[in-house]
Amino acid sequence: MLVSVNDVANRLKISNRAVQIKCKREGLVKIGNQYQITNDIVDKWVFNSEAKQRNESEHTQVISHPKRKEVRSFNSFVIYVLIAVLIAVLVLFYINLDAQIIDANQTIKIKDKEHKIEVKDLSKKLNDAQDVIQHQELEIQSLKIKDSLRYIKRW
Repeated sequence: MLVSVNDVANRLKISNRAVQIKCKREGLVKIGNQYQITNDIVDKWVFNSEAKQRNESEHTQVISHPKRKEVRSFNSFVIYVLIAVLIAVLVLFYINLDAQIIDANQTIKIKDKEHKIEVKDLSKKLNDAQDVIQHQELEIQSLKIKDSLRYIKRW
């Protein structure tokens, strides 16, 4: 007795197109746009499909799960350790920067005080120099006047 492509797809839990491809691979004859699929062929396909699923499930259960759990736990442990190290480095970097900022502020304050003192000293020297120049200019003027008086007296 012949079985339709839809029935085979439902029994194998695959698409109609997958059944058509399977029929083509098996070399089944197509008459009137229908593959000539018998119950024997369907039973063979179902048995092969079930055997394949059992082998795959046994294979994946035995091999993949224990190793993956160990690898995942190891990976997560490594990630946690790396995060902790990164946080520690960042904290040390922040503390170091904070200390440098404090030192720089203290240095700036000291340099500012020294600069103000130096400016006062230089201002005082400049004022003294201006006083000396002013006295010398007055003296020069007085000497010019005396000289001009001597010159006038000679006449």
